[in-house]
Amino acid sequence: MKAIFGFLGLLIALAIVVTVVKQQMGSVSKTLGEPASTAQGESVRVQGQAVQQQFRQAVEAAMVPARSASEEQ
Repeated sequence: MKAIFGFLGLLIALAIVVTVVKQQMGSVSKTLGEPASTAQGESVRVQGQAVQQQFRQAVEAAMVPARSASEEQ
């Protein structure tokens, strides 16, 4: 009996995790939106490079305040 309840508990927990992940992935895709280059027919390589460049810029922008705060000390 304990094994059955344990298994059901695991299934319920898995269902909750799957639901949360689906919601998060949906919100991420809504935030990022459809890339404009898809409509223009650019190659996958060019799209990948554009995404990499955007990621680098976002990381650099996030690191700028951290650098200036550590330099002041």
